[in-house]
Amino acid sequence: MTPGSRIQGILQQESSSLMNRLIARPLNPRAQNMFLVIASLPRSWGLNERVHGRILDGTYVQFLFQYELDLLSVLRKEPWLFNNWFVVNQRWEIFLAIDFLTTIELWVQIRGIPMPYVYVETVSDIAHDLGHIIHIDFHEATTNQIAYIRVRVRFEITDRLRFFQRIRFDSEETAILRFQYEKLRRICSHCLRFTHQRNPSPYSLPLLAPRHEDKVQISAERVRRVLHDELCRSDMNSQSQLSDDSFSAPLTPPPTVPTPPVNLAELAATRLELFPPTTVTSSQKLMVHRPRLEFKHNKEGQILKFLH
Repeated sequence: MTPGSRIQGILQQESSSLMNRLIARPLNPRAQNMFLVIASLPRSWGLNERVHGRILDGTYVQFLFQYELDLLSVLRKEPWLFNNWFVVNQRWEIFLAIDFLTTIELWVQIRGIPMPYVYVETVSDIAHDLGHIIHIDFHEATTNQIAYIRVRVRFEITDRLRFFQRIRFDSEETAILRFQYEKLRRICSHCLRFTHQRNPSPYSLPLLAPRHEDKVQISAERVRRVLHDELCRSDMNSQSQLSDDSFSAPLTPPPTVPTPPVNLAELAATRLELFPPTTVTSSQKLMVHRPRLEFKHNKEGQILKFLH
């Protein structure tokens, strides 16, 4: 047996044993722990007892299936999520391509197409701008709803997602389309990619430190503004001239509003509320003290009057 034939036989044996293996890549390793990925995904597939997962490196994990039907079922229902971020899968191959696990297929719901333009050709033209079209789930004779059209599109994992698009038809009619991505849970709100969170975003430009010349220019500009503000304040206080933030004095004084007349009825009502009248009962009237006069004679015979 020649070395070439032996190598060919080994490859055939390896290929038959690798048929039931799956390689996966969590797209956001910062939020997706590898050990939790290999423990949780088989439970999500309902194959906890028939799938074994293991970590290959800091980017990829591998799953070993007992049955090929289970593997095909997982591939048919992708994409899968862990911790609200996507995990892309691919069947294991002996010689993996350089660009393996760099794309993801998503179902996109295209909403807002005007009724006269709901055709396969229109949907194809719109979805072609999103990515590579895999399948259009629409047939003019059998589709029972057209509120949205489902299209399966292949995206690069570094692509920015689009959620709105304004289009103009041949009749000069315009419409705003909305794209809804099925199973999408988390995304970077800064660059609209699903491989990282907003902080830190590798696509955000870092703030550059100012150079020495820029620092000198900034300092001079700051001094000029301070001096300008001080000059404006001095001018405003002396009223010698107007600044950008001051206003001219009016030529005539503002009109005075005459004092309104006194409302006697309102005043009386207020007085009654503050000082309500007191009522005196009949028994209190009988007990009213009345003064009495008494007359007495002194030693000289004079008549004196006393008030009690």
